[in-house]
Amino acid sequence: MKFLVIYFIRIYQKWISPYKGFRCAHAALHGVDSCSTAVIKIINRRGVIGGFGLIRRRFERCKLAYLEHKQEERVNNKKDKKKDKDKCYNNCDPSGMCDIGSCSKAKNCDMDLPCDGSFWWRF
Repeated sequence: MKFLVIYFIRIYQKWISPYKGFRCAHAALHGVDSCSTAVIKIINRRGVIGGFGLIRRRFERCKLAYLEHKQEERVNNKKDKKKDKDKCYNNCDPSGMCDIGSCSKAKNCDMDLPCDGSFWWRF
């Protein structure tokens, strides 16, 4: 049974994993082996049944790494949005078609459109 499971994991590594578009979150975050490689090592040491608890823990840690990565991504996106709002202050030209009220920092530049008047072509 051990050899059959490892055989299927190898098929996954060769034919599915390279084409799925992302990699193991635990490996990416911590710079260690991917989950499939770690599972093969666990199976070789303990067997499928004996290593089941370790395999399960590895997948739980991978899930936590994924959630940590997503949280970090959200924080970075918020920073990028703040930078975009700051760009609005710098690019705002009241002499264009931008109203002065939406360009002040007190209003937090709450316009979703650029303040240079380039959005008027849509109307």
